[in-house]
Amino acid sequence: MLPEFQLRSMTHYASPKAKKLIWLRPPIFASLVAAIGFWKPLFFILGAIVLVFTYINRIREYRHTAFRLEDTHVQLRSGAFTVETLVTKRAKLLELQFERSLLQRMFGVMSVKLTNRAHPVHVTTLLDIDSSLQPLITSWFEARTKDVEIDPHSQYSSLKQEACPIPSYVEVNSK
Repeated sequence: MLPEFQLRSMTHYASPKAKKLIWLRPPIFASLVAAIGFWKPLFFILGAIVLVFTYINRIREYRHTAFRLEDTHVQLRSGAFTVETLVTKRAKLLELQFERSLLQRMFGVMSVKLTNRAHPVHVTTLLDIDSSLQPLITSWFEARTKDVEIDPHSQYSSLKQEACPIPSYVEVNSK
């Protein structure tokens, strides 16, 4: 690993409010497989197995969701059976998006989606982060204007740093 990136302990985890969401979100695929079980009994057993696997997956994903914001770096951890840890610079982030479904709004949590400049573009989603952290995350991301430099030979060289179209955060109230 590069010396400028250091793995540290996470400071923010999935919200404790979200534990109830694990059980309230409908397991659609498992329900469809079990519904086919009315015609073919084997599918009813497969539906039960898929249902158990779905809830184990959700519990593991809840336990592994975490992030840490530092001055110019962010460290994200997400996943269920394969855990992904992403450490990147703030200047490499292209977009920050907040999403809230109806259930998430009721429980005061949100999903945070970060798009990182890479080849191909890498998108990481953190589920069920406490909504009270939105101002902290937004202010940290907006401070990236200090990190981004304009190439003097680019087509935007006549623009000042303040006028440069740097993407901000996007809030989506979906579902």
